[in-house]
Amino acid sequence: MLNEERLTLAIKAVLDADSPSNQENEADNAELVASRQKMANGIAKAVIAEIKTATIEYTSGLMSPAGAVSGKIIHTIS
Repeated sequence: MLNEERLTLAIKAVLDADSPSNQENEADNAELVASRQKMANGIAKAVIAEIKTATIEYTSGLMSPAGAVSGKIIHTIS
């Protein structure tokens, strides 16, 4: 199952690892943390929305007594 909070935390960890924090000015640091959190949450929402629009087209591998089965799988990704 897609987990927005887990994805947000993973994205934020990448952002934090790639940017040095400013320990000298606590107010700037708080703004930076909030900004990264907001950016990570926005990216997570966009990624999840895109994944949920995915279409899976099944082309081969499943067999029935009448032969090979192909077609579209109609399913909701959650």
